[in-house]
Amino acid sequence: MITSLPTKNRRERGQSLVETALLLPILLLIIAGLVEISNLIIIQSKVDTAARIGARFGANGGEPAGIRVAALNSVTQTLELEEGMWDMWVFEGTLNSIGTAFSVWNWEHVYGEGQTEAYAGVQEIELQQDVLENLRSQGDQNAAGVKIVGMLIHHDVETILGLENYIQGLNSVRGFAVMEVAPVMEINTLDGCDAFPLIIEYGQRSTNETEYNSIRRQDWDYPRNNDIPAFSSFVGHVDDIPLA
Repeated sequence: MITSLPTKNRRERGQSLVETALLLPILLLIIAGLVEISNLIIIQSKVDTAARIGARFGANGGEPAGIRVAALNSVTQTLELEEGMWDMWVFEGTLNSIGTAFSVWNWEHVYGEGQTEAYAGVQEIELQQDVLENLRSQGDQNAAGVKIVGMLIHHDVETILGLENYIQGLNSVRGFAVMEVAPVMEINTLDGCDAFPLIIEYGQRSTNETEYNSIRRQDWDYPRNNDIPAFSSFVGHVDDIPLA
């Protein structure tokens, strides 16, 4: 029994080495997969952010060239900007009177060389449907006449461990964002304060108590009767400030 212990220990150590040799490649593959997936998730977040920034810039009145610059500036410090790895589109349109299709539509490829993995699969009709679905998901069930602007981005990712040949189809990320354009308010530049002509005529911006109290009550359009405020109620008022 004593002489067999060294032999038994060597056999157990040998078995452990064999098990380690069998499991180590599997563990390395799992670790490599986790690293690559984490990298893709981080890049996906950055590309989504770039699309949102571009769409927001467009919703505030930006042109396609400016939308492209806004999106690229958001990833300049963190991702490679080689054109062969990017494809960007800017789209804008107006929905029809029942909100089921576009009465006005325009889309433009603003960046890239058409070499990304997903470029060939980008279809205008599918993009329009994606926009409509996005509006519905945001609660715009009846988006009749709504004007929108948005951005679609495809970016091919360089894997950290050089596994491009082993994860084909998983090394391309998509960014997509749609925003409604706020309606333009029409303002009549001739509208203004009713007192402005008086200010010009008398050459001063504020009155004094004597002049204020001399105004006949029937000349007030608003407020009426006894609701006319007392001169002393205008806290902080300064008498007779000149216009110039």
